[in-house]
Amino acid sequence: MLKDYKIFGSQLGFKWIKGAGYGLRVTSLVGHLNSKMMTDNKKSKSYRDLEIYTISFKLAIEVHHMTLKLLKYEFYELGSQIRRSSKSIVSNIVEGYGRKRYHAELVRFLIFAHSSCDETISHLKMVCKIHFQDELLTGLIQKYEQLSKMIFSFINYVENNWKY
Repeated sequence: MLKDYKIFGSQLGFKWIKGAGYGLRVTSLVGHLNSKMMTDNKKSKSYRDLEIYTISFKLAIEVHHMTLKLLKYEFYELGSQIRRSSKSIVSNIVEGYGRKRYHAELVRFLIFAHSSCDETISHLKMVCKIHFQDELLTGLIQKYEQLSKMIFSFINYVENNWKY
């Protein structure tokens, strides 16, 4: 027989858990918890709401398509490294945001994302010098340099102002 247990009550609403023995399951969520945590829409509900995520995702796709144009031997060497570093930016933002409750973990993964962004810039400059005319990748490099600044600014914001 399942019994109702009131485990949380406040101005935010109520959360009820039904449980039998060791099995517990949540049957309803706290009423306005998300709106109370999201002060003035400054914090995102999902990593998908972060501008650094959307930009890094689009750039990773752009880099992936660019590397498909590399010569076969570079496709597997430098091309692979560029694809991995550009996708690492996205992955670290997502994983860090998943750990946003733990302030130091979020900062740690954002630093990894920033480092991967710098690595991607370095690889793009190398590919630009070796295989492409400078103008072809200059725009992509500038976009990554802008992303690097945005990630750095977000790290500073999280370190100084983030409240979960």
